[in-house]
Amino acid sequence: MAVNLNLNTMPMLKLAYRFIVVLLLFLASAYAFACKVLPLPNEYPIQELSYRDELVVVYINRVANVHSEMYAYTDKFEGKIVKSYRGTLNVGENIVASHMLEEAQAACPVHLLEGEAYLMVLKPISGQLKYSRFNLYVNSKSKLFTTYVNALQANTRGN
Repeated sequence: MAVNLNLNTMPMLKLAYRFIVVLLLFLASAYAFACKVLPLPNEYPIQELSYRDELVVVYINRVANVHSEMYAYTDKFEGKIVKSYRGTLNVGENIVASHMLEEAQAACPVHLLEGEAYLMVLKPISGQLKYSRFNLYVNSKSKLFTTYVNALQANTRGN
């Protein structure tokens, strides 16, 4: 059986091959820049917090969200402390907090919504409150929010 190759189609095959290679490299690079949402553990990892960290439930009044090419994140927010489990912030206190400048390491940045409450860690740094993409923040609509809050409430009653 003879194979009949038309030599005029060879440049087209090379071009198609190059296109596929470039497409695969592009897709691989986009995947490499993708961030991942940190998974929520069954129990809140309070032992991982620094002694200076504030662990609070905060109701978000206003956010300054940024929408970049890769993702959206909250640059700064204004809110009111609903519950304080650790730290010096008081219930009813109005706060302003902003995101920490940190290397992403594939973790998605914090994205908060106005009119919702979150269990989150705030870090007092140079007189300002900051939040990190590496600390859990849990929306009150999450199934684990109640589990975390109940466990934290029981823990603070015992101290």
